[in-house]
This record gives sequence, structure tokens and C-alpha cells, in this order.
Amino acid sequence: MSILRYKDIDKFGIKEDDKRASYLTLRKTEKISSHIDTVIEKLSSDNPVIQKMALRELEKYGKQYVLTPNQLDILIAQLGTEDIDLIDHILRIVYTYIDKKDIEPYSKHEAVKMLRSLLIGILYHCHTSIRI
Repeated sequence: MSILRYKDIDKFGIKEDDKRASYLTLRKTEKISSHIDTVIEKLSSDNPVIQKMALRELEKYGKQYVLTPNQLDILIAQLGTEDIDLIDHILRIVYTYIDKKDIEPYSKHEAVKMLRSLLIGILYHCHTSIRI
């Protein structure tokens, strides 16, 4: 077991106003969190294979670990890619967290902005595809 102090609580997506607050967690959770941070860093790679492997790795830990709002922000930022399969995979993960697990990204404004941009791109693509 280890103790999370107030200064570390935010890293785990816990919103706490009481600066005296502390939480108990398993050391395994801290190790997984560190590993997930490394996996999320791989999402910014230019290599789509590495990005897709990172997403699969995130899903592998889905029952043992919950992404933090900050980690969701990083995931959402990757939606600017042109790779449709990657976008699909990211959207499925983000949907699961927001809708099923009720965990929202830290920067809701940036998330909405990215999703709006993605939707505009899809609508534009559909609109230009229909023209004959």
C-alpha cells in the first residue's frame, strides 16, 4: 500500500479541495499508472503501427486501471490524425470513458473543439463525396 497525498491526487483524476486529504492505493496501481503514461506517450508517434499497439495496450488494462482526465485529454488530442482506423479506435475508448465510466476529460473545452473539428471534417467529406 502507498499513500497519495494532496499534491499527487490530481494525477489520478481525483478532484479534492481539502489539502489535508490523502488516499490509500496499491503500489501496483502506481506502477500501472506510470506504464500507462509511457503507453500514452507512444500515441504521439508518427508510426501508425506503434499508435495502434498503444491503443490495444490501453484496452488491455481497461479492467485494472482507469484513465485519468488528463490522460483522456492526451488521447483526444490524437483525433487530429488522418488515419480513420486510429480515429475509430480512439473514439471507442473515449466513448467508453465518457459514457460508460462517467469520466470526463480534464479540458472539456478542448475535447469539444476537437470533436467538433472531427465532425466538420466528416460532414465535409460526406458532402463532397455525394456530389456528382
